Amino acid sequence: YSDYAEELKLSIPNSMETFVSNKSKIPELESIEEELQDSLQKDLATAITEKSKLQTELNGINGELESLRSRKSSIPRDQIEKRRQLCKTLTIAEDELPFVGELLEVRKDEEKWEGAIERLLHNFALSMLVPEKYYPAVAQWVDKTSLGIRLVYYRVGQEKAQPFYGQVNPLSVAAKLNIKPSTAFGVWLTKELQQRFSHVCCENMEQFRREQQAITKSGQIKSRGNRHEKDDRSSINDRRHFVLGFSNQRKIDALEKSRSDIEKDQQFYEDEIQEARSKQRDSQR
Repeated sequence: YSDYAEELKLSIPNSMETFVSNKSKIPELESIEEELQDSLQKDLATAITEKSKLQTELNGINGELESLRSRKSSIPRDQIEKRRQLCKTLTIAEDELPFVGELLEVRKDEEKWEGAIERLLHNFALSMLVPEKYYPAVAQWVDKTSLGIRLVYYRVGQEKAQPFYGQVNPLSVAAKLNIKPSTAFGVWLTKELQQRFSHVCCENMEQFRREQQAITKSGQIKSRGNRHEKDDRSSINDRRHFVLGFSNQRKIDALEKSRSDIEKDQQFYEDEIQEARSKQRDSQR
């Protein structure tokens, strides 16, 4: 009795009055213990849930890294795997159905605009280019296949391969991009960029308000028809979401940094789990 009383911080009874007093405190102590156990269980459940979420995110990053290391482009794994499936079925070389992002990169001397340009061209960069000779087979395969992803592709025929003779604004997005040398889609891409992405890269808001199509370094986009858009769901310089370029090493580096951060967060929650379980055991003794 003395050991239990001491553990519960009760007086060691030396009289019937003390014994009765201790007994009267038992319900309150039981209530406190129940509240403590409930709190510890909630903390434990939260830590387990958060660690599980991090593991799911980590699995995705590891899969993306494995895919990126097997190639040079920055296109997400889901698109790459869907193209691989298509090409295997139709016996087409994958490089004959490139994604736009594999054929474009921001010029090295224009990297200050890279994040903004990535945002502007993101959806276009994830589009697949299909030469005329493969178009019937690709269209049929896409139509009969449940893709599980959003796929956009362009039919590129000889009738579209005409140069665009308009003058290129040196401040435009199109002028800040390199097209992959020797690609068969070079003329088509040049025309599309000049016609669709002639947004002027504006250094200040006065210039931004003046231009019909414009973009700022922070990623605000102004399009024809007075449509404005700014998507800050991720940092503008977060390379984990970049899809342009002839090399993906910097995207790999960014994902490896993210993986390291997640592993540290996982360890934090693992420590929380162990601490909560230890407190539960100590409390129940």
